[in-house]
Amino acid sequence: METLNIRIDIKTVACHRKGNKWNNIAPYLWNIFFKIDGSCVKITNEFQLEGEAKFKFSPGSHGNLAVSGLSGNQIIKIPASIGKWQTTLVPLSIPYFEAHFPGIVGVLSVLLAQGNVSDNGAEAGHSRLNNYVENAINQSIAHFDPRRVDIHNIEESVKKFFEHRVVQFTDGIVGTVENAIRNAQNVFQNLWSLANRDELLGFQIWDFNNNDIIASGKDINFSHRWSTNHSDEWEISGKLLAL
Repeated sequence: METLNIRIDIKTVACHRKGNKWNNIAPYLWNIFFKIDGSCVKITNEFQLEGEAKFKFSPGSHGNLAVSGLSGNQIIKIPASIGKWQTTLVPLSIPYFEAHFPGIVGVLSVLLAQGNVSDNGAEAGHSRLNNYVENAINQSIAHFDPRRVDIHNIEESVKKFFEHRVVQFTDGIVGTVENAIRNAQNVFQNLWSLANRDELLGFQIWDFNNNDIIASGKDINFSHRWSTNHSDEWEISGKLLAL
């Protein structure tokens, strides 16, 4: 199994339809890139995972897409500083066997619309989300239970373990961000933002491993499209390329 040079590029955000609530949409985007691979994590002789994931956190909150007054049927190109990560994906060596386990690389994209939350409040939510995701992924590594591994299908059983942990930590994303924003603002700012809070439009996690990437021909286009409670329709699109 070969080491891959990876480039992940969150390329566009599209507003396919604008709902009735928003007169002047100013979207902004947070991306959290991550990897769990042989460069940062190893499989011990007891078949536990040891180490911590590596991350890249995109910069900025309000205004980081440089767009306001967005209407339906518009596409926003994501700046490279926010949407692009270039790294390597190194397989993990399996003790006692002349074999390797695929590394995992991925990205969490969170799309929001600016309201009356202060700039400091939005950045506090951003920082808190970064810390929350970093801790959640690293706890998943630390709490990995080798007794759950099916030795006849190691890759699939490990994949299911991490998928289950992802479902667990995504349930807490909204509350984590909202609490951080409230704690960063004073009473008057919180009252003002209640009238028109920044709104979470949606989020999506993509992850890929060495085998997925090789099987795809080292070129993967990915996207996620959804509707909000206000009948907005959005889509985030990206590309993974093994160079």
